[in-house]
Formats: sequence, C-alpha cells, structure tokens
Amino acid sequence: MELLQSWHIFVILARHNFLDMLYKLSLLVSLLFFTSPLLAQKYNYKSSSSKVLLKTQIEFKKAGANTGANKMTLALSNTESTSEFDAKTGQLTFSAPVKDFKFEQTKFQKTFQSAPMLKSKDYAFVVFKGKVVNYKRRMVRKNKSNEVTLEGMLTIRGITKPIKATGTLTRVNKTQLIGKAQFVIPDASMFASNQEEQKGLTEEAKVTVNAKVEVVYEKQAKK
Repeated sequence: MELLQSWHIFVILARHNFLDMLYKLSLLVSLLFFTSPLLAQKYNYKSSSSKVLLKTQIEFKKAGANTGANKMTLALSNTESTSEFDAKTGQLTFSAPVKDFKFEQTKFQKTFQSAPMLKSKDYAFVVFKGKVVNYKRRMVRKNKSNEVTLEGMLTIRGITKPIKATGTLTRVNKTQLIGKAQFVIPDASMFASNQEEQKGLTEEAKVTVNAKVEVVYEKQAKK
C-alpha cells in the first residue's frame, strides 16, 4: 500500500514537472519568435546618393532653329538622388532634386535652372513610385544579377504619368544591392500642364528623354 502511494506521489510530481517544463518551453518559444528584435524587424534598402544620367534629344521641326542643325543632344547628370526599396514587396521610390541636375555643356546650366517652364521652385523633385513587377525574394538572397521590369508612376513638374522600365537588381553581399534601370520618355510634351504648354513644346521641336539610373542600396532595419 505504501509502495502504491509513493508511486502515485511520484507520478503527480513527474506530471507536474513535465507540465511546468512544457509551459516554460512554450514561453521561451513565444519570447523568441514574437519579441526578438531581429525576427520582428523587416528590412528596407536605402540609398542617399543615387546616380541619374540623362540624354535629352531635341529634334527641331524647323531645320536650323536655334542651332542650325536638325537635332541636338544634351547630357545631364545627378548624383544627389535618393531611393528606398522594400525587400518584402518589391515596392520602391526614387526622388531626384531638379536643382542638382548638371549639364555636360555648362553653358546651358544657368538657362536650365532659371527656365520658367521647369517650375523647379514649385516642384523641386522628379519622383518615381512603383514596383519590380517580377520581384521574388530570392533575388536578394543570392549574390547574382537579376533582370527586372519596373512599373509605376513618374511625376515631373506636378504632372504624374504611368511609365515602365527595364533593368537589373544585383545582390553584392548581405547588406548591399545595386539597382539599374533605363527609363524612356518618348515625348516630353506628355508632361505639359495645359494645352498652351503642350503647344509650346511640340510646335518647334520634339524632346525625347533617355534616363539611366544606378542606385547602390544599403540594408536597414524597418521598425
């Protein structure tokens, strides 16, 4: 009888210890998965000094207008642009300050910055908001280059239009990505704010813009 009572007490204690251990284990798992700052964070990639190279081709409809030639190409660059890429969704934003575009031909710089049609005081940035259409998370898990397609909305001078682009997304290492894309605006008059501006842009010339963008992203935790 005493043996049975002792065994019964042992079973109760063992069951108690097991349940207590199970409770502590479940608590530990919960703490690891729901309160660990590393597991709770999502990651964005940010860049504070992206590069934009523009080739602007002006095709004069009246031969000889201003230059004596039918076509003219102007090259600009901007190294003060910023960008952010969401590694979970493939969403991205890109912003280029208008005042920081620099001409290869410096004689055009002052005219560009003071041009009333540019409206740089009211609309200080060229902004793209969109996504990588064919984005897969594995693209940022291996050190390789991936061809990508971008779709989104481009805003210039307060006018927003849909645009597509092609490019590459390359993981350099665990904390760095390089994104490259090429945007083409076949006719800049699409960003005219009214009929009068559109007429002014199309009457004498056709302006085509080819933009090459290169962004070096650094990985940052998103709280």
